[in-house]
Amino acid sequence: MMWNLLGCFGIGDSAPVIDSNFEPSVVLADVGMTFGHNTSNNTLAGWHLKGEEVHRFEPNGDGRIIAASPSSTGVVLVAENSGGSQRQLWWGSESGWTTGANLAHGPISQLLVSKNGTIWTEGDAGVHRSTDKGETWTRMELSNDLNLGAIKLGEHENRVVFAGRNLMASTDNGENWSVIYPGKVSTTDGEWVAEQTESSGLRIGRIRASGVEWTAN
Repeated sequence: MMWNLLGCFGIGDSAPVIDSNFEPSVVLADVGMTFGHNTSNNTLAGWHLKGEEVHRFEPNGDGRIIAASPSSTGVVLVAENSGGSQRQLWWGSESGWTTGANLAHGPISQLLVSKNGTIWTEGDAGVHRSTDKGETWTRMELSNDLNLGAIKLGEHENRVVFAGRNLMASTDNGENWSVIYPGKVSTTDGEWVAEQTESSGLRIGRIRASGVEWTAN
């Protein structure tokens, strides 16, 4: 039995496949990467799409990869051990993998590496920021009550956006936050947002300096 990797990336019927021991947790479609764990031996697992071929791209360790973000040099991961009690950063590039700091806060749902190298995490313990590659962390004073599974952290130009109880944005690396939309949205990438309507549909908006500019229904 085989698992179709490019089903996650929305690419054609003749997509490359990998074996079914791989269970994905994170998909980075823009850079052709997906991460998770091997169900056969509970080890970290990842794959990288290059052209029409897929290649293993994973650190050597036990557990599951629970969050990932592209970086200026490759990719950064958060791996969680089998019991879910410990989390660690991994730094990956074409030259290989290096271990990073252990993370005391968690569980973690999302990871974002800003263009300036700041690392952001979001999860049950809230939004945290690190400016020293994960050695120390600062918790942001942000409400964290959006349903799990939605994309809540994003960056566009010099603005970091978080979708919690309100849609919040910071242009000074998290030192100050402002409300740019006083309500929950379903997802954001830092530039665009989607909000569920009463009819169970979605309306799409673009984040501007002064708020959200909603598209016509």
